[in-house]
Amino acid sequence: MSPREWFERLARDGVLIRDDILARPDFEEFDRAAGSCWQQMTGWHTRVKGPGAARDFELQDAEAMGRIGALLDAHEITNPGEFTYLYSSLHQSRDQSGTVRKIGHALIGAWHGSVGELLAPPFETNFSLTAYTPHCRLAQHTDFSLGTSPYRLTLLLFFRNTDRRLAPLHFEYKGKRQVIRAVPNRSVLFVPSPATNHWIEPVVSTDPGALRLAFSGWLL
Repeated sequence: MSPREWFERLARDGVLIRDDILARPDFEEFDRAAGSCWQQMTGWHTRVKGPGAARDFELQDAEAMGRIGALLDAHEITNPGEFTYLYSSLHQSRDQSGTVRKIGHALIGAWHGSVGELLAPPFETNFSLTAYTPHCRLAQHTDFSLGTSPYRLTLLLFFRNTDRRLAPLHFEYKGKRQVIRAVPNRSVLFVPSPATNHWIEPVVSTDPGALRLAFSGWLL
């Protein structure tokens, strides 16, 4: 697909989706490295946004995630539409292995030939590995802001997970809705605007080892 066709699709759908974006050997390497980061648990935090300000906690176990999820469920009943979330994250600043930055560099390079004109350097990155396990969720939001250091471009890359049906990304743009499955080596890109509404429904699974691992973040 030519750059012009990518731009036309972005204008129409608000989001671009590319499968097999990285060469297979590169993806295999990053997939193993991301899985290793999760297994080692070094530098990971559990991120929670309920009433009040967002907070980062030390990585929580399955039982604690269940308790937090129940509290958010109760809060959302009386506060529908409020922005809340629960998931675990390894931010690039806490990643001792350098895996997050390596993946970001490769992913930016893979997208550059098609949509590089969307965001000319210089830019900064704010990337993480994210883990969605039972009870995790991400309420509807757009990533759009007019404040300091606004997000200029959103990027995601999905890894191999226990179930690719787990925690799909719901995306709505100008009345059109898409359900984007977490297919390995699938990347998602969009330019945040008031219309780029997206969310992840609460993860419901009877498997305590259920995991949706991804790379995600922004160019600023």
